[in-house]
Amino acid sequence: MVGLLRNALGLARTGGSALSRLSTPPASSRQEVLAGLVERVTFHNVENGFCILRAKARGHRDLVTVVGHAAVISAGEWITASGDWVNDRTHGLQFKARFMRGSDSDANHSAADAERRRMAARARRERSGKGASDCGADGRR
Repeated sequence: MVGLLRNALGLARTGGSALSRLSTPPASSRQEVLAGLVERVTFHNVENGFCILRAKARGHRDLVTVVGHAAVISAGEWITASGDWVNDRTHGLQFKARFMRGSDSDANHSAADAERRRMAARARRERSGKGASDCGADGRR
């Protein structure tokens, strides 16, 4: 019986163990880079920097959960993180960042501010009873 199992796994000729034959590639080869805008800081521990973020990431339609460490982080900040995707049993798919850098440059703030202004203008138009159809393609009258 053991001989059949060894043959099925292809171990009889190579002499390797099942564990070495079925091992996964090193973590560094699976690492991805994720960049996006922090929409919400769900949790941040100021003592050790651990944080859970919801971010609008490039190439992803929906918000993604990013788990990592950052000394200071806030909504509206642009982040770049490297790590890998994990499927947590309780919380689902998350990007586990091994490295994360936040950037609060003027360019990133101006893009976030412009988006906030567009959303506020849309909300004001809806409250006043004038829909987007009353506006031009750029959202102005």
